[in-house]
Amino acid sequence: AAKFFHAKTIIRLTADCPLIDPDLIDQVYEMFISSDWDYVSNGNVRSFPDGLDVEVFSYEALKRANDEAKHPFLREHVTPFIRGSHPEYGKGEFKIGDFVCPWNFGHIRWTLDTPEDLEVIRNLLKRLPEDFTWMDALAAATKPPVLL
Repeated sequence: AAKFFHAKTIIRLTADCPLIDPDLIDQVYEMFISSDWDYVSNGNVRSFPDGLDVEVFSYEALKRANDEAKHPFLREHVTPFIRGSHPEYGKGEFKIGDFVCPWNFGHIRWTLDTPEDLEVIRNLLKRLPEDFTWMDALAAATKPPVLL
C-alpha cells in the first residue's frame, strides 16, 4: 500500500489498540518529523498504557526491512526488524526515537487480546464522552469502581 500510494511516512496502528488517541498519534508523528528518525514509537519504552501504541516510520525503513528481514516472524510483524526487538531473528541499523510519557502509566493494560480485555474496554467506554482523550480514559478507569 505504501509503495502504491507513494507514501514517504507510515503511521502504524494495530487493531488491538481501540482506545488510541488522535492527539497522541499527532505527537508521535511530530517527534518523527522533527529530526532525522527512521522510526519513532511510544511503545518501545513502556510509559503509556499498553493499548495506546503508535509507530511512525519512513517508507525507506520499511523497504529496507522488507528487503533485509528473512525470518518469518520478522516478515509477519512488520517492525521488529526495524526496532531490533528480536535480535535473535535479525535486526537492521536504524535511527530509533522513543516518545516517552513524563509519567509512567506502563503498568496499565488497555490492549484487546482476550474476552476479559473486551469487557474492561466496554465498561470503560460506557464512562467516556464520544471525543475522549487517553487522559480522560485514565481518569475514568481509575475512578471508583476501578476498572483496571
